[in-house]
Amino acid sequence: MIPNLIVQVWGFDIRLNTASVFDKNQTAMTTDQPSEALPIVHELRNPKGHGFDCMVFDGLYLFVPPPFMLKGETAEKRLQSIQEIELNDDDVIICAYPKCGTHWLWEVVEMLRSGVIEYRKEVKETQEFEIIYKEGTDALPAPRTLNTHLPLRMLPKQVVEKKVKCIKIIRNPKDVCVSFFNQYRDTVAPAGFEGDLEEFTELFLYGKICFGAYSDYLLTWKAELARSPGLPVLEMFYEEMKMAHRPLNILHDLAGRNMPDRVIALVTLFANKLSQRQIAISALGLMTITKDTILTIVGTLLTYVFIVIQFKPESTGGMGQDTNTTAG
Repeated sequence: MIPNLIVQVWGFDIRLNTASVFDKNQTAMTTDQPSEALPIVHELRNPKGHGFDCMVFDGLYLFVPPPFMLKGETAEKRLQSIQEIELNDDDVIICAYPKCGTHWLWEVVEMLRSGVIEYRKEVKETQEFEIIYKEGTDALPAPRTLNTHLPLRMLPKQVVEKKVKCIKIIRNPKDVCVSFFNQYRDTVAPAGFEGDLEEFTELFLYGKICFGAYSDYLLTWKAELARSPGLPVLEMFYEEMKMAHRPLNILHDLAGRNMPDRVIALVTLFANKLSQRQIAISALGLMTITKDTILTIVGTLLTYVFIVIQFKPESTGGMGQDTNTTAG
C-alpha cells in the first residue's frame, strides 16, 4: 500500500505522493540512471494497458525525444546542455507545469515586450528549453521570452547566478487534469492516450505521466526556490490572468518596459478573448472558429444591416430632412 497525503487546493483534493508512485514489483524512479543510455519506462500503464512511455532524467519522467531532436547525441547529454545555457540580463522565463497557460502567457508577454498586438508566427515550443536545448536557445535573438515545464534544478545555472526574471503560473489542478487529458486524447498514437478521463486522472494524481505529478511539481519548485533567496520569481494564477487587468500591469513592469495605456488595453482585450471558450488556439498557433463564434459574427452582421436600413437618410422628407432642419 502506497502512503499518501491528501491536501486541498482550490477546494480540490490533491494526493501528494509520500512514496514512489511504483509498487514493489516496479522499478523505482531514481536520479542515478546510467549515463550511457536512458531507458524507456514502460511501467507507466494501468491494467488496461493505457498510459505512457516516458524516460527518466534527474528523477523526473520526461517524454522520449524523437531522433531528429537529438542530432546524434543522447537524450541525457541534450538535457544536461540546458544547464550550460548562457542567459542575458533581459531574458524572461515562463515556468509552469503543462496545461497551466504557458502558451497564453507567453503570447501576452511577447506582446507586452514588443508593443505589437498580434500572434507570434512561431509557437512557444520554439523557445522551450526541453525542446530546443542549449543549441537552439543560444541561437535565439534578444530579447528572449523563454519557457519550460522543468523544475528549477534542471534550468540553466545562470538563472540563479544572474537572478534572471521568472514568471511561474499556477492553475486549478482540476482544469489542468482535464486539459492534459484532452491534449493526449487528441494526439495520435503512440503518443496519445486511449483510456477515459477516470483512468487518466488516476495516472495524473499518482504522477505516472510525463513531468510527474502536478503536486510534486509545485512542492519541488517551492523547496528549490527556498534555497535560492533573491531570485525574482513572479507567481501568478491562471484564474487571475483571466481577469487580466492587475496581472498585466505587473507583467509589463517585469518585462522592463513602460507600456502606453493603449497597448495595455489592447493586450487586455487579447487576453480576455483567449480566455473565452469560443476562441481556441491550437498547437500550431492557428485560431479555431467554433459554432458559437460563427453565430456571434452572423448576429453582429444582421444587427448592423438592420440599423443601416432603419436609419438610412432619404432624399425627401423623413428622418434625414428633419435632422437637417434642426441643425440649421
